[in-house]
Amino acid sequence: MADDNNPPSPVDQHVTNILADLRTNPGNTEHGKAVFKAAEDTLPPHLKQSVYQKVGMAGVEAECQAANNQVGTLMRGATSYQGFNTQFMATYAQDYSNAVAYQTIEALKAAQNGPDMPTQDLAGNPLTSSNIRGPQLPNDMDVGSQKWNDFYADANADLTAAVQTQMPKLSPEARDFLAACSEGARKGFAGADPVVQQQAVNKAMGNTLILRCALPAVINEANHLVANGPAEQDRILGKMLNSTASLTQTLVNGAADGRLNAATAAGHVCKSMTDKDPTITQGLTASLEMASNGTIPIAAPAQLAPDNAGDLLPRQTVPVVAPAPAQEADSPAAKTSVRDMLKSAASSLKNTIKEKLGLDDQSKLERMEKQLAKRENHVADLEKRKAAVDLTLKDPDIAAALNKKYDLDKHMKGTGPERAEQMEIKEAQDLKKASDKLGGRIDKNEDKAQELKDKIGAHKTKMVMKAALKETPQDVGAAGGVKV
Repeated sequence: MADDNNPPSPVDQHVTNILADLRTNPGNTEHGKAVFKAAEDTLPPHLKQSVYQKVGMAGVEAECQAANNQVGTLMRGATSYQGFNTQFMATYAQDYSNAVAYQTIEALKAAQNGPDMPTQDLAGNPLTSSNIRGPQLPNDMDVGSQKWNDFYADANADLTAAVQTQMPKLSPEARDFLAACSEGARKGFAGADPVVQQQAVNKAMGNTLILRCALPAVINEANHLVANGPAEQDRILGKMLNSTASLTQTLVNGAADGRLNAATAAGHVCKSMTDKDPTITQGLTASLEMASNGTIPIAAPAQLAPDNAGDLLPRQTVPVVAPAPAQEADSPAAKTSVRDMLKSAASSLKNTIKEKLGLDDQSKLERMEKQLAKRENHVADLEKRKAAVDLTLKDPDIAAALNKKYDLDKHMKGTGPERAEQMEIKEAQDLKKASDKLGGRIDKNEDKAQELKDKIGAHKTKMVMKAALKETPQDVGAAGGVKV
């Protein structure tokens, strides 16, 4: 207990305030997200990660108490603690979630064009985004249903593999946060059987890493494809991504304690696939255990998504179709020939179609200008964050800690003062890494902003030339005669 002679540290005081705020609306994930955003905007940069880790640990421990030490019900509801964790991972594990979404989409694109992709709905009609089906309960009289289940089982395996393969993309902040959450689960199940305790840890890891981080990124891309996919194949892909994400959610919830409800379509597919190939669950469990221990599976560089995976996702590459502007009635032209009327009608129809699809020159320009503004705002935000980190690095104590060598053995097994010193060194090193990473992201985004500026300049030149051509009389021949 803190008293006048031993007041709470600044970190502990911030943790106490945040937890109290989360408890004011405990059943609301959006409230938890808002609390994190407020903390991210106001906390001193050098305290943030220590505060977040303690909040994450306390939140998971509270979830364990609310579940009455039952792994099956652990972290299954919507709470402010989970909202806080969701927003933390969205902020500090974005490269990872983007990489998972990218690998999954690429895998499903390949499957969509492969021999196992169903081409008809269950009634035998050609497949469209309107009649595509999700996982089905078994029906011996329906061969098509089993084909869909087999396809989704493979897609689920692809998404589960992406969750594990891309874990090296997790930032140091995300790795430390996951380790803190796992410690909260261990504390919450302190008196339980070691096997049950590890199941609780895996459940916390699956919830925080997959359900609250990776899957939202996949679902966002899926919903964007369904709403804005320019081709029917894109919209079908979006529907399949949504169904696959639902399956992975079922698998993660059931994998922790080995309980999969085969009475549901999703549970049936997951149980069938894991019975057929137990290594799917074993690999997932092993990866979650590694994350909980602060270690990350090693993947070959060729397996990792590209560093700019976020820029290659549908939300960036598939344009949002803008509604067509209202068309004003044209005033009747005097003495217009039939040929000119036909040419004008064809041109007008072509322009209207382009406008509806957002393919006309003005729509393209507006879209690029919006992308540029968004990119420049992102650069400004990154520069602001880097300036705050760099200012902290100028602190004499932190600068001194950077000149010291980190000793993991002393951090884990040393005396109290030794552990405290090593933590200071590690926090200083993490700050330096964060500054360097922010610098790299700023450079990369500035390059992309310049590319957009070049494209906008070229596009404006093209528009001016088109306008000039329209104003040039086209019906006057070389000798001044009228073309017929």
